[in-house]
Amino acid sequence: LDHLDAVISLIRNSQTAEIARTGLIEQFSLTEKQAQAILDMRLQRLTGLEREKIEEEYQSLVKLIGELKDILANEYKVLEIIREELTEIKERFNDERRTEIVTSGLETIEDEDL
Repeated sequence: LDHLDAVISLIRNSQTAEIARTGLIEQFSLTEKQAQAILDMRLQRLTGLEREKIEEEYQSLVKLIGELKDILANEYKVLEIIREELTEIKERFNDERRTEIVTSGLETIEDEDL
């Protein structure tokens, strides 16, 4: 959002969408997907209210990325999350066995049976 005027100028001065996309990627170090998203964006998204929403979304993503990096850097946190998720799975699927394990007749399995 800080370079909004430069982005709009680059898009306006580009002869084709491909040239605009390439310019965005080179000049602003964007990915192909990010550049395409900018080209697909309607100008109404640039109004004050929408800019606030975009800024809030950006801040929340930065916060989430920080939290996830913190988790990955701390082995205890990773193991704790795995433990919690396994407990949830255990509680969700904690019902009686629906099939029966048959052990009789298995003593005489030959190679041909397999």
